[in-house]
Amino acid sequence: MTKPTDPDRVTRSATRVRGFADPEMDFQLLRGLGVANYMGASVGEVLAAGRNIKDGDPRTWPQAFVALGEQTDTLARSALEKQHPVSARDHFQRASMYYRAAEYYDDPVTDTSRAHGVVSRDLFLEAVRLMPWTTEVLQIPFEHVWLPGYFMRPAPPMLDHVRRSLC
Repeated sequence: MTKPTDPDRVTRSATRVRGFADPEMDFQLLRGLGVANYMGASVGEVLAAGRNIKDGDPRTWPQAFVALGEQTDTLARSALEKQHPVSARDHFQRASMYYRAAEYYDDPVTDTSRAHGVVSRDLFLEAVRLMPWTTEVLQIPFEHVWLPGYFMRPAPPMLDHVRRSLC
């Protein structure tokens, strides 16, 4: 019989998931985890990136998420080459979010920040091309600039399902 202090005893809840002591960094980590239900991230991938970030040092954040974005982009392109469009789409979507996460802590006036934002958008558009519905890229005029936007039209079978559920 094992005793509670036995080092070979299996114990539930021995693993603890910890965020960051820095409240903003912790919020951004939770934000990244929060999009996992919508195929915008993988919980394991985000937590693995978090291990490469020094708590309280936002300069370490972008490189951790860029590395994850690059790795996930590579998986997407490999899946596409193997003619696995659903896997490619899901990888592109996650890679897009990882570059967006990297951009958050970039110095906003640098070319690096802009590059991460552009890569995030480009990877999102790669994912969109593989989705089962039509997406229109929009430019919305606002004062003296154009704001980007996307109009996603449900595929016809999805529209039929929505119509039936409303009746």
